[in-house]
Amino acid sequence: MSFGEAVTSWLGFNSVFDSNSENVRKSTNNLLSVCASLKRAIEDGESDQVLNAILAVIIDICEQPQPDKLRDTLGKSGALVHFSQILSGSGRNFEVLQSTVKVCSLLSENQVNRPRIVTVNIHEGVLFVMKSHQRDVVVAEWGCKFVRNMSSEDSTLVKLAALGSCEVVVSALNNHYTSTKALESACRAIFSLCMNSPGNRNKVGGAGAAESVVNNILKRQLQLHKQASDGPDAEPFDEPTSTAVVECGLRVVSVLTRGHKDNTECFIALGMCELLNDLFMVYTDGNVVFMTAFLSVSAQLAGGNEIYQNKLASRGMSDVILTAMAKYTELGDVRVVQECYRALRNLCHENEAIQAELLSKGASENVVQSIQHFGKYSEVAAQWGWYCIASLAMHSPNLGVLSGSCCTEVVSSLTKYVLSFVVTPLL
Repeated sequence: MSFGEAVTSWLGFNSVFDSNSENVRKSTNNLLSVCASLKRAIEDGESDQVLNAILAVIIDICEQPQPDKLRDTLGKSGALVHFSQILSGSGRNFEVLQSTVKVCSLLSENQVNRPRIVTVNIHEGVLFVMKSHQRDVVVAEWGCKFVRNMSSEDSTLVKLAALGSCEVVVSALNNHYTSTKALESACRAIFSLCMNSPGNRNKVGGAGAAESVVNNILKRQLQLHKQASDGPDAEPFDEPTSTAVVECGLRVVSVLTRGHKDNTECFIALGMCELLNDLFMVYTDGNVVFMTAFLSVSAQLAGGNEIYQNKLASRGMSDVILTAMAKYTELGDVRVVQECYRALRNLCHENEAIQAELLSKGASENVVQSIQHFGKYSEVAAQWGWYCIASLAMHSPNLGVLSGSCCTEVVSSLTKYVLSFVVTPLL
């Protein structure tokens, strides 16, 4: 097969995917033809230039609107074996490796393809390329996306960790802090790796993730924001993109500090409590996703440690939480309000000084009013609201306020719970 034939095949294939075309059978047949071309190219030892042309066609396939059926067809076609051969082989053109990692990442977005990918050891090949080419931004971005997708399967999660995925995604944070796409991909990979794995939190933390997130994402974005506001000659600053990157960084902080003392202490030592205040002052609280991540970090850092609670309180965290709770209760966004309850509860739990401060700010009445609004819609949110009330009630002066404002709501919630407990088994 000549290079010209490969290009002709590519152009012919693309024409099938006109936005008005509904010829699925023809699309599938052309896809299988491209896969056959890939097989021939590898078996005949065709040049990397030819492989690049064929891989470009396959990327076009994977990026078509509503590509699930075609990706599934590609996953069953036998092409995965050839991708594995490319990744595990030596001497391949670097552009071929980049394209192959991208193709494998796109295919891994389909759940049905993930077991197939593991069967032919593509996960090993992708991790090998990521380690060998850590300074390449394309490999970092698409490799981290691949890791994120594959981490959704518990069995694969263990295999990825054993292959060094935790360390290599942290390396992406260090090597590509100027690329927002690579940073977001690395952060999402870390979140997926660590969400249900305390062991991976150890690995990611031990690889220096805290330093990378604080210095290469949070502090750097604050610095870029300041530079952009210094004058008309400053470099352009994309605030929505910056906010998205910071939000991803905060989610990494949240997942790494979940039930992990060493990671929490590391973030505290790096000034995370103080940094939260700076972030809040710069990034708008009108962004629901950002505020949810921000409050989740506040809750994680405050949990169970008086020193950390006082650090956060000294930076005005109680005012931030109460303001957010009032605003998002009015807006009706239960996701943010639930995190407000959790953050406020962890901030004041067994800390009498902060409980007294919250009494003076009317926190108890505000929480009860918010529960009255949301309790009927979200049992989980109401649960965290009552946890918050229980912690506030440990401060005896709060009892007088609570006895007048929440007794009726307590009875209502208990009645609802008892009725659901009694009725459900009969259904």
